[in-house]
Amino acid sequence: MEMIFQTRSGERRERNLKTLKEVHVGETVKVQKLTGEGPVKRRIMDMGITKGVEILCKKKLHLWEIL
Repeated sequence: MEMIFQTRSGERRERNLKTLKEVHVGETVKVQKLTGEGPVKRRIMDMGITKGVEILCKKKLHLWEIL
């Protein structure tokens, strides 16, 4: 599963696109594309993460950290 985002600064050139793991804390990005399929993609979409939605990265956790 990969989500492609456009930075808020904006141009839609390929060099401004990044994946969720490349987004920095405090940065706001806009979803440009969701890749993947099946239950993982469905769960992401159920959380409201769809094409065109702006997302603010508040915190990053590693897989072994607990909220």
